Formats: sequence, structure tokens, C-alpha cells
Amino acid sequence: DLTAVVAGTSLALSRFKSQSTGGVVVNVSSMAGLAPMSFDPAYTAAKHGVVGYSRCFKHLGRKGVRVNCLAPAFTDTPLVRGLLGHPQLGKAGKAAVDELGGLIPMEVVVGGFMELVEDEANNGAVMTVTKKGGCVPMQFPLDP
Repeated sequence: DLTAVVAGTSLALSRFKSQSTGGVVVNVSSMAGLAPMSFDPAYTAAKHGVVGYSRCFKHLGRKGVRVNCLAPAFTDTPLVRGLLGHPQLGKAGKAAVDELGGLIPMEVVVGGFMELVEDEANNGAVMTVTKKGGCVPMQFPLDP
């Protein structure tokens, strides 16, 4: 999860630099990147890494480059529905889904993604997406 994000972001930043153009990278983490998911600690660690890594590039904004991060909760996809049917993960996963208000329609997640791309004020931003709350930019205690 994290290795591909690092490689993809590095490739995009290299391309932006060689072409002297700005650009936007939106890395996808999950709510597991902001809160522990005890039934899958390795996934949680990787997604925390995606959030932290993505926030490191805010200084590139002055060069027209923005790196943002999308952190959706459980999204209504065939993969997630399959995981919820898994005998070991299903019970804990269903409880987490219920706590966050249910599965998020893909259209809501795409809306958050597009906001991170189109709104130039988003630079180093982390956007959470839940069914209950919709798309909400994260506030971190040490952000200026």
C-alpha cells in the first residue's frame, strides 16, 4: 500500500519538475490512516504512512505542485462487500461500518477526490469521507 504511493508520487513529482509544470497528486489512504483498525494492524500502519507521506509536500505549493490525500471510510465496492462476508474480518468490519453510518456510495468518494484536485486551496490536505459526515478536510494540531 505505502510502497506504491511513494513510487507513484515520486514519478509524478519528477514529471512535474522535468516539464516545469504544476500538477496535483491525490494519494488514497483510508480512515484507517487516521484511527486504528485493530482487526488489520498492517493495513492501518500502511495507511497512516500514506497520510504522513502526503502531508510532507506542502512546501511544493509555491512551485504549483500540490499533494493531497483522500481518506474515505468503507466505500460501497465489491471488494468491501466481500470482506464484510469474511468469517474473521466480517464481524469487526460490520461493526466499524455501522459506527461510521454505513457504506459510502462511490459518487461521494469521487466528489471528495475532485475537490482535492480542483480547489487550489487544498495543498497538503487530508480529506476524510464518511457516509454520516460527507467530505471534511482534516485539521491537525500542528498545522499552521
